[in-house]
Amino acid sequence: MKRIEDLQCGGLVIVQDKQSYNFTSDAVLLANYFKANAGDNVVELCSGSGVISILGTKKTSAKHFYCFEIQEALYKDCLESINLNKITNMDVYNADLKDAPQILKDTRVDVVVVNPPYFTSTKKSQNKIVAAATHEIYTTLEDICKIAGKLLKYGGKLYMVHTASRLAEICHTLIENNLEPKEIVLVKPTASKDANVILITATKGGKVGLNISEMISTTN
Repeated sequence: MKRIEDLQCGGLVIVQDKQSYNFTSDAVLLANYFKANAGDNVVELCSGSGVISILGTKKTSAKHFYCFEIQEALYKDCLESINLNKITNMDVYNADLKDAPQILKDTRVDVVVVNPPYFTSTKKSQNKIVAAATHEIYTTLEDICKIAGKLLKYGGKLYMVHTASRLAEICHTLIENNLEPKEIVLVKPTASKDANVILITATKGGKVGLNISEMISTTN
């Protein structure tokens, strides 16, 4: 059953299906974290319902958003949300993210944002849409970093949210694809608990130099 939810940001709403994958607080963390300047083109990979880019139309000055989502049901929900919000600077593609460089071959990409599937384990949800959104079925961390590296202009920024348990692997994979980690924010659910989520910024072709900080999530 579909419902329309208030995103509590400039009158924005989003279409979600109770029987499908619904965005989590991690997506909101990333939407509040990433930066885009006036004139920037932003690509969202693994965009799901498009919540990060939809919020980005109000939270940033970006020129245009290009979203890639392989699951047709989530793609259609995103289209509905774009129409309901009357957003004119956002396009969504029902396509494998590996096709993004060819689709956007004439587009300068300044920023890539991604809330990817976190898990590689064999234990998955029985709901195929949820399973694909949370587990590396259609794409992997390596795929995402490789495509982001191809898409971004030199000096462009990648913003990612991910599980803290894969931090070492994430940094290694980013560096292998000429994406230098510049900032890591360790996100703790409460002050007394360890970080379970990270926010990371990487720069294509960036110099070595990393800032690490921590925050307590306000979206839990």
